[in-house]
Amino acid sequence: MVQQVYFPQDLVGCINPDHRLLGYKYHDVYIAIRFVSEDILTDLIHQPSLKDLCIIGGPGGDFTIKKHSNNLIPIITNGSDSFTVILFNPPNYKNLEYFSINPVLLQSMGEDVNSKYHFMRSVDYESTISNDEVLDKINSVLKLRLKIETQMIEMGILPKRLNLRYSIGSKFWNFLFKVFTRVILFIQLITIMIINIINYQFLGWSLVRISQIFRQLDLRLKQVTFFPIQFLCYYDKSILYTDNETLLKGLGLPLSNSNLNINNSNYINLYNSLWLITNDILIGVAMSKVFSKNQQLIRYWVGWCFKRFLIDELYQIISWISYHHPAGFKLNNELGKFMGDLFLWSLNMWESTVSKIDNDENIIMAINILCHMGLSFMIAMIIDCMNFLTLHVKWFYQISARIYQKQIEIIKSLLQLFRGKKYNVLRKRVDNLNNYSKPNEFDIDHLLLGTIIFMILILLLPTVFAIYLTFFVIRFSFLLLQNFFENLLIIINFLPMFVILLKLKNSNRLQGGVNFERLDYNVNKLNYLKLSNKSLTYKEIFKNFTSLFKKLKNFRKSLINSLFVGDLIGLNHNFNLKFDFLMLPQNYSKSIEIWKYFTNK
Repeated sequence: MVQQVYFPQDLVGCINPDHRLLGYKYHDVYIAIRFVSEDILTDLIHQPSLKDLCIIGGPGGDFTIKKHSNNLIPIITNGSDSFTVILFNPPNYKNLEYFSINPVLLQSMGEDVNSKYHFMRSVDYESTISNDEVLDKINSVLKLRLKIETQMIEMGILPKRLNLRYSIGSKFWNFLFKVFTRVILFIQLITIMIINIINYQFLGWSLVRISQIFRQLDLRLKQVTFFPIQFLCYYDKSILYTDNETLLKGLGLPLSNSNLNINNSNYINLYNSLWLITNDILIGVAMSKVFSKNQQLIRYWVGWCFKRFLIDELYQIISWISYHHPAGFKLNNELGKFMGDLFLWSLNMWESTVSKIDNDENIIMAINILCHMGLSFMIAMIIDCMNFLTLHVKWFYQISARIYQKQIEIIKSLLQLFRGKKYNVLRKRVDNLNNYSKPNEFDIDHLLLGTIIFMILILLLPTVFAIYLTFFVIRFSFLLLQNFFENLLIIINFLPMFVILLKLKNSNRLQGGVNFERLDYNVNKLNYLKLSNKSLTYKEIFKNFTSLFKKLKNFRKSLINSLFVGDLIGLNHNFNLKFDFLMLPQNYSKSIEIWKYFTNK
């Protein structure tokens, strides 16, 4: 029978044949914790907090243990069974290090991360991977050692340690903590109230829906509201268990992690968000200084670009399409002049409206405030300003697209006449004209009138298409520019910067599974393995981040098909995806209940 012994690497140097090895035993699996001497063993293992421990090795244990000549591995024997010794470095729970078969889920895209592990072995060797229960005991090795040391201090075997945290000014720190919790609760109430205001819908519209600035504000406020809960989940892990778990479920979180992974995920996401927000604000403050020093120059260039490209150049393009023969094409002069005059009149009205708003000093003050809120708010302001300044282009495009679309639909309907068919509006199908009961219902007059209208629309189609194509290209160009700025917002808000730094500093905290590596030691009836963490790869770290570019906003429809059919193009946004990515709750107002529960317990 093959027995498995999980043996901490730091215990190899402490092997003493006269000492007892304390640990856990699960069927054929042993987990070593610590060596203790015989004189304190009886009092130690009868302590309530250590009642699950037993003697697994040494005198009175299930096997004997001694050092190898190289002082790197233990030699374990009991005369009958063969052993597989699995060496591991005890994970430091204070640094959120642990072993887990399931990889930590840092972001959520609506898809669960598959459990992954790696087991390295030779062809002629077989072994089994222990379950999560065994790994939980391995993760608690350092905690159990601390409990043993605490009991030894109480028994007078080890000297007491002076804890300055609780011996000096404990009442002051308790008072300060209570004040801090009240401040946090007040901030949560304010942020939730603002979130409800900017998301309030009136006639199907809300500030968040129409403005990129308010969408950015909504994201920041929901992050700030959830920060205390993320802090609690790794500061006091008991909130993840028993009755408290129902509080977390009320938030609507994507809880597909194991408890340890939830704890680590909250820690990483919290500090990644804090890191990004801090950098965002610092860069925004620096940019505000640049804006303040070059305020007049920036206003001049913005006004010049608006006047040059959105008014004068657009005026010339519309005049060229409407009153001349663009690229030598013969267009209908009367229709071109009618549509050109309509667009040029609207263009002049829009220019006079914008020129009045440009002189408002309150806009400059609002820009300074947004700059101090972060670079992301500056970019959001640029997107909103661009959408506002190009509002006339959007109107012109939608009007020309609707005219072109209706004209195409009428032409397609009239084409049915040449085939002896007619579209049945009530039954939504194409019927043969011969199927109708009245023989004179579709006589020659109807066919002649349809033919005349068809020829008129065909002759006018090049003129309408030329105007429609012009605004389609201009509208598409501005959408590409908007898409560029929104990609910058994704980088500022969601880049896993802290995760990258954490991988460089301590990759054991990015659990991607476990590795079992075969060690080449020639000892009779003993096989040696090395248990280690598999860190998340850079591909796994950036997998959901890159997916965010594809799914958060895109055109989704074929541009070529939209061009010829006349469907309106635009960026389709999935605004809820960014909250799923950051693991933010759906019911953010429930976060107050969790904070109240924690502060009052």
